[in-house]
Amino acid sequence: MTSWRELVRLESGVGPSHAMAFAALVVPILAVHVPLGTVPAFIITAVLVFALSWRRQGCLPSWGLSAGQTLCLLLVLAWALASALLWNENPRQAVGTWGGLTALALTASLLLGSARQADEGGRDLIRLGLALGVTIAMLVTFLATFTPMLDPAYAPAHDMFRRFLSRGVNINVLLLGPALIALIRLRRWRWAGGLFLLGVVAVLGSHPLSAKVGLAVITLLFLSGLVWPRVTSLLTLGGIAVVMLSFPLLTALPDPQATSDMWPGLPNSAHHRLTIWKFTADMTREHPLRGWGLDASRTIPGAEEHVPVWRPAIPPLASGEARYLVEEQRLPLHPHSGPGQVWLELGLTGVILLSMVLLVTIRSLPALGRRGDGAMAVAVLGGAVAIASVSFGLWQSWWQASLWLVAIFTAAVTAPNAAKTPD
Repeated sequence: MTSWRELVRLESGVGPSHAMAFAALVVPILAVHVPLGTVPAFIITAVLVFALSWRRQGCLPSWGLSAGQTLCLLLVLAWALASALLWNENPRQAVGTWGGLTALALTASLLLGSARQADEGGRDLIRLGLALGVTIAMLVTFLATFTPMLDPAYAPAHDMFRRFLSRGVNINVLLLGPALIALIRLRRWRWAGGLFLLGVVAVLGSHPLSAKVGLAVITLLFLSGLVWPRVTSLLTLGGIAVVMLSFPLLTALPDPQATSDMWPGLPNSAHHRLTIWKFTADMTREHPLRGWGLDASRTIPGAEEHVPVWRPAIPPLASGEARYLVEEQRLPLHPHSGPGQVWLELGLTGVILLSMVLLVTIRSLPALGRRGDGAMAVAVLGGAVAIASVSFGLWQSWWQASLWLVAIFTAAVTAPNAAKTPD
């Protein structure tokens, strides 16, 4: 087993792996405290990696995507740009969003190349950084979740700090898988087991339901992928296709008051999500093939309208009333669903093109690295789709940067032969 002193001295001089290892340490912790800070962290990492690559090799890192991934990604970006310019009601805003997405994608593709170029010593540095970062982040989440419960006057409904951790918890759920692979490659078995248990307890005790769903999907897909790697990748692809293609069926949902009456136990946030999704699905029917245009969710007609819904008061209010009135906005900023946002803004064409990106990516993942590497990569991708399907705006820069960083760290901590990714 490599000692800690040997581990940090595996590379002579400062190289791209050192910058990536520092990012792997900082990003999980930063995500918990300042989730929007993933964007500047991404930019700083890219600047450092590119500068150190140029100093060491006289060039930028190689392109990290396969030919198939590159072609499909370019098609998605081209369609998004066409939608921004040709039929978007606010083309200036849409083009700005497109520029940010494109810059992140191109930069991340080079960072992926740098991660895959790293030698075993550089990978071990990144593995150590990621394991430490995720461990600290999960410990902070655990303490923030359970320490307040020691107070007899603790009221979960008024714990805004737990809600504040929502974004960071979701990011660290996706980073937990690569961190466990990193520890396995470092042969730190007890640390890996302890981190998994810590992560499970911290996530189950945390506020966001999306993080719990993501953790469950990742765990199940990883265990399945260890035994049936190809079958699991096919099932994952099928599940993603169902999630992506079936969103318009949510037009069949009853009106908001009826859903409240049918499912009185739904939390307000979950009920509001159904209201948003039904409105989004209804609006996709107006432009089913081309959508309303990139980032058009902000300008959809009727999006700012509010729907009055009488929600059950459990327990009854102090006045004795068994119901109270809630005003739910039909579409606040974005659909809070990745598939829904793609359908609404890019239409069926965008759904097909984005699904092609996922298809060519999933095909390459089971062959990654050593046993378990590919299974975890498929699992993390499935977990990312699950979380994105029920939370966040898909084009938000912090979320895009976080997803790319998860992919980069996953590529870095897997075995060196992970670079052999077939189309």
